[in-house]
Amino acid sequence: MELKARGWGRNMGNTTIADINLGELKVRREANKPVHFDNPALFDVNGEISIAWGKKLHLGGDYRLQMDFSYAEVAKMFRAAFGSKLTPEILEQCGLTLSDDLQKSALSKVKVADLTLGDLAKMVMPAAEEASTETPEVVPFRRRL
Repeated sequence: MELKARGWGRNMGNTTIADINLGELKVRREANKPVHFDNPALFDVNGEISIAWGKKLHLGGDYRLQMDFSYAEVAKMFRAAFGSKLTPEILEQCGLTLSDDLQKSALSKVKVADLTLGDLAKMVMPAAEEASTETPEVVPFRRRL
């Protein structure tokens, strides 16, 4: 992650305020977010992911501030917020769906022998029928003698 400042009125070029490797940071969950000078920390507190540190700055004037994140850093922050296992709730909350390839990959790992009849029924039952809460009528089995 890189934080840059660039002069607004009289542009003297970019000044890098911080260049932090998020891969080296451990996620901390301390509510008061304690930080040390030049020692950044990644926090997950109350549903908010933040990176905090102390640094003495001497910037006079108006500046444009910019933070750049690599895809790996975005992934690290996603894992800090949601953990390393995707659940249906996380997918729904984030507006994500599974690709066809990922669905096929997951289904190829399912061992049919390990599934119960109830599990199999749920897999093939249409959603409309699944929503039905009616108990089917039970008819006694008639035996011939």
